Amino acid sequence: MNNDTHKVHTLLKGHTDIVLCGEYFCPYLITAGKDKTIKLWKIDELGHPKHFCNYLGHSDDVCGIAYLIESRLIVSVGEDKTIKLWPLCES
Repeated sequence: MNNDTHKVHTLLKGHTDIVLCGEYFCPYLITAGKDKTIKLWKIDELGHPKHFCNYLGHSDDVCGIAYLIESRLIVSVGEDKTIKLWPLCES
């Protein structure tokens, strides 16, 4: 049995309530949750994420997110019974 202990590389802070979902697509990470907010993080070449953009518009928990590669859109689904499409914020 391998008993290696791993340490946290980076702790992301920014959501004000429970994070329910996350999606990674290089070089971005998207997170969403009970604060009704979707956050886009950009990961630099050293592996350090930086908060990049917020998406606001759900009136209840955001319980699922995905990235549509071909159309460069973020899809979110919420407890508010909506599916929303968002353009990717790019620098």
